[in-house]
Amino acid sequence: MCGIPPWKGLTLRLINECKNHGCKKTDERWLRQHWKSRDYAEIAERCYKLLPRDSYITVLTKACGEFRDFSKAHKVIPSLSLPFIITTNFDRILENTFVKIKKASVPVFTYSPDEITSAINQNDIFIFKIHGDINRPDSLILTRSQYDRIIEGNGPLEVWLNTVFFGYTLLFVGYSMSDPDINYFFGLLKRKLGKYTRAHFAITSNPWTKDKQNLAKRFNITFLQVKQNSIHKFLKQLKIS
Repeated sequence: MCGIPPWKGLTLRLINECKNHGCKKTDERWLRQHWKSRDYAEIAERCYKLLPRDSYITVLTKACGEFRDFSKAHKVIPSLSLPFIITTNFDRILENTFVKIKKASVPVFTYSPDEITSAINQNDIFIFKIHGDINRPDSLILTRSQYDRIIEGNGPLEVWLNTVFFGYTLLFVGYSMSDPDINYFFGLLKRKLGKYTRAHFAITSNPWTKDKQNLAKRFNITFLQVKQNSIHKFLKQLKIS
């Protein structure tokens, strides 16, 4: 692993930051109860309201600064023939991997209409950060209300994402399909595209669960069982010579 905490670790840090800022005991109990229930999106939302903006951002930037090393899977990605990469992460691991492996930078875009316009005019691979970029703190999105605000009225974003999910077969890598943001996003698409949702694939190293069965049925996702230490080998098989 690269060292950057996932939802579970990140929300725990936000809870501790709320405690350090003297939040009410009732708020702290609520946060910890929801953490045990893995309601990470709700926790992020509550912490966003409880914490000063600079403290909230500091927790996120510190988490992204704990990078240890590129994973084996990261090192394979630059060699694949891809039109673009969409990520919900706001760290810099992907673009730094391209610099390390291919000795070249890759354009990075976020969700603003101007950046989306620039992204769709790219002739080569680019990285699209749907939750913002850590180098631009004002662009960071972690809560559902923030996500709603950037989608609402953002015609270029809505059109482009619908085009991507309707016109491309996507492969989800290194992503927990139980994470709240992916369920939320697929739900939006399902409401818009209905039964015309395109088939997609997701690599999973965990056993088949009821959650996966539900996702597979609702969103037309095929889960590919791959051992955690073999994901890079699977990706290598996708190379186009």
